[in-house]
Amino acid sequence: MTRPGALGPTGPAPDCICIHAGHGKTGSSYIQSSLALSQERLAEQGLFYPIGAEDRARAGAGHINEGNLVPGPGRTLHPKGSFRRFACRAAPLPGPGKTLLVSNENIFRSIAEAGFLDEARAVYPRARLRVLLFIRDPFEHAVSAYQQNVKRQGRADSFSDFLPGYRMPAAVLAALHATNAAGAELVVRNYSRHKRALVECVEDWLGLARGALLRPRARRVNRSLTRAELELQRAFNRSFGKASSRFISDVLCNELPDITPEPPHATHEALAEFLERMRALTAPVNALLPRAEHYHIESLAALCAQMPSEAQARSLHLTPAQIRVLAHSLSARIKAARPG
Repeated sequence: MTRPGALGPTGPAPDCICIHAGHGKTGSSYIQSSLALSQERLAEQGLFYPIGAEDRARAGAGHINEGNLVPGPGRTLHPKGSFRRFACRAAPLPGPGKTLLVSNENIFRSIAEAGFLDEARAVYPRARLRVLLFIRDPFEHAVSAYQQNVKRQGRADSFSDFLPGYRMPAAVLAALHATNAAGAELVVRNYSRHKRALVECVEDWLGLARGALLRPRARRVNRSLTRAELELQRAFNRSFGKASSRFISDVLCNELPDITPEPPHATHEALAEFLERMRALTAPVNALLPRAEHYHIESLAALCAQMPSEAQARSLHLTPAQIRVLAHSLSARIKAARPG
């Protein structure tokens, strides 16, 4: 517990720091929208969720957002000092008996790679550290992660080419060990089991009654893409670069959040190799988790059944609503680029 009068960067230090650490593609944007909408309700319960007005408006509207710990150059929480800078900007901080709530999915990798929890401990040495980490079944997550790489990182290769580099369970294992080493209290939830009750998971973690947090209007925040949207973004990545996501996939996801995503095509050989590696990578993680949150590895037959055929993968369709959104977005960019 924090000693009365103990000082953080800008005033009395909180007793507890609750850290929602992601990881990516586990509903973080939806959770962050709920937290932004519920800022006043959280404060009434002694939970301080500092967020700027512009970021709060974006999150509350259900748009793609990054929580309340904004990354620095390169969209990462490196170098060290990110938590201290955040704490100094977050005035007025809650005093003794209060909780500081932080959310950003980039925290996940910074826990293992940049000593994020050690930094938080250094800023508030007497504060209790509590971490909420969501994981996701490997194939389901690989599909979503590939789509995110196409959407936001400029990736243009195929899903089959993406799969050999997928190693998220290994990163989770490193984060689990780092969290334990830092003496933080860790709660792990498998998104694949709880995707329809994410806010309820957060309420339970924070010790709040069900219904305490407001739910975003949009069912999905930062959804994945349909095959046609994915192929369009890949083509723009090749010809324009990753900045094209601002006027292709970002606007599609923000303006049409309830469109059902579609899985990309992968070869039988790529899927078989992926499953073999995942069985090896997930075993040591599952050994550290409650059985209800274990990774599940599907059979090759089950994965192949989910894949579109090559003919389906080549048959691409955009709805009138998607065409209208793209026409408006591209027209605005063309007009802005006209000289004079």
